[in-house]
Amino acid sequence: MQRVTVARFVKESGADGYAVALRRLDPTATVIVVFDAEGLAEDDR
Repeated sequence: MQRVTVARFVKESGADGYAVALRRLDPTATVIVVFDAEGLAEDDR
C-alpha cells in the first residue's frame, strides 16, 4: 500500500472530520489519521 499525505491539521478534530469526508467520497478507500508530533514547529504545539 502506498501512503500519500493528503492534508495536515493542527487539531485532531479537524483531521477526523476530514477523514470522515474522504470516507464518504470513496467508501472502499482505506483512510487513516497519523500524528507526527516531531514534525510540528514549536509554535504549533
